[in-house]
Amino acid sequence: MAQPIEAGPDDGRPHVTAGRSVAEMRAAYERSFSLCQDVLLHWEGLTVQWALGLREIGSHIGRNADANIRALFDLAERQMQARSASEIAALQGRFLQEQSERMAAQFEELESLVSSQVRTLQDEFRQGFGR
Repeated sequence: MAQPIEAGPDDGRPHVTAGRSVAEMRAAYERSFSLCQDVLLHWEGLTVQWALGLREIGSHIGRNADANIRALFDLAERQMQARSASEIAALQGRFLQEQSERMAAQFEELESLVSSQVRTLQDEFRQGFGR
């Protein structure tokens, strides 16, 4: 039958050293696990923010498309009421000018929105890894 090991002061016995190592390893694991949870929560936040940003961009694109299509219908109605080819040509010329201006403004707004979303994500990304 094996002799029981007596607990006593740390006199270099293997079981005392092993016990301390297990406790240190457990503490290291707990710190690592906590850090992993923090990183996961941060990535979840980034993912949600990214999805909301895409949603906003998509909604903006949808509103622009709607405005452009409605403008085409308005042009078609005005052309149907025109009394001459020159009036149709004038309507077409005015539409092209207005549509060019409208689309330039839409692209500027979209570029600003996308840039803002990218900057926000970059800032959040940096903050998460600067902790």
